[in-house]
Amino acid sequence: MERPLLRDIVFYLAAGFWAFFVYWKQEIRLYDSLGFLGLYVAYIFVVLVGRYINNRTRNGSLYKNGTLKIAFRIKVENEYEHMMNIYHANS
Repeated sequence: MERPLLRDIVFYLAAGFWAFFVYWKQEIRLYDSLGFLGLYVAYIFVVLVGRYINNRTRNGSLYKNGTLKIAFRIKVENEYEHMMNIYHANS
């Protein structure tokens, strides 16, 4: 499950439970309405922080000189060479 979908499901369930609780009490008070607004502000905050982190990760600014990417590429190339050696040995 992707991160944005999981985030939306969690906030949707929280708002749904909150709305059910208000409906069950059969009254809405000031703290209930402020709670809904607070939940919405928290959702916006989580979306913005998640987008910021995702953009920094995608642009590679969290990695110095692409070290992680280079190490991954070398590992994949070594695995490919190993698989090709096995293929040629069995041919």
